[in-house]
Amino acid sequence: MVRGIGDQAFRAGFRAAGHGCRQLYVFPPEAGASVRLDVLLPAGRSVHGRLVDGTGSPAADFLVVIAGQWPGLPGFPQQWEEAAVRTSADGTFEFRDVRADIPLALLILEDGRAHQIVDVPPPAAGSAFVEMGVVLLDPPGLVAGVVVDDDGNPIRRRRVDLAGSNRSRSQSTQGRSPA
Repeated sequence: MVRGIGDQAFRAGFRAAGHGCRQLYVFPPEAGASVRLDVLLPAGRSVHGRLVDGTGSPAADFLVVIAGQWPGLPGFPQQWEEAAVRTSADGTFEFRDVRADIPLALLILEDGRAHQIVDVPPPAAGSAFVEMGVVLLDPPGLVAGVVVDDDGNPIRRRRVDLAGSNRSRSQSTQGRSPA
């Protein structure tokens, strides 16, 4: 029983071992009434893989985010599944109990590297486990330059946004021009 929810709708998230998350919008009941929520959690899956660089060396301590989204109710935003882990010393990562009924993608993040997005394949029929195998990092690149005004004079301490794409997705990263 949740008490004191006021007169505003809110989103409640539910999770249990072996299942993916479920998010529901809860609307306040009439004064003096109560609301019963029966929540059916979707089946969960585990996703495992190993992150390596172009030389085959493990990518240790990289941040790997798994994320997916699905449409919300009319008038409400989309809902999402999201979790994050760091790779181990041998580059391995594992997510447990993520939704099996929506498309998921991995977002690989590390300071000094472009973000990389990799689709997670659906689990095989009857399986709750997805083995990504070896996930190869894109080679690092360098973008360098000077931010200048209309007269060609350098402008210091300007925010620089880089926008690009990874297959059909767009991404951006932010940095600062040198002091």
